[in-house]
Amino acid sequence: MKNNKDKQINILKKLGVWMIGVLIIQYVLGMTSNLFVSFPTDGNPGLFWQFAWHQIPTALHIIVGTLLFVFSIVILVIAMKQKVKRWITAGIIGIISIFVAAFAGAQFVSTQSNVFSYVMSLFFIIAFISYSLAISDLF
Repeated sequence: MKNNKDKQINILKKLGVWMIGVLIIQYVLGMTSNLFVSFPTDGNPGLFWQFAWHQIPTALHIIVGTLLFVFSIVILVIAMKQKVKRWITAGIIGIISIFVAAFAGAQFVSTQSNVFSYVMSLFFIIAFISYSLAISDLF
């Protein structure tokens, strides 16, 4: 029979696998938006945001990104409560990475600057790697 610590780690692993799955969905939505949504060339941030919310892949990308941030908080809180070091590390890296990616995404919508799209992709991969390492016990 598994001890309590093993059960706690198993719960975190299941949450981590779920997080990886949602991150993959987020990636697909982001690439779909990047390839198939063309923002207007002229406008102001308000117009760009209005446009973004009317494009299904982009709106879903924003919604899933918000859910990822909330879920990263949940994972970090559980990891801290259970005092599992590798999951605390992954949780901190994950929450910061998701926050920075979301911030960059918001800046991208407002400015249409590709630098922010690039930053979003870099911090996505950092979050993905941190949760993957925690799942694989390499942290």
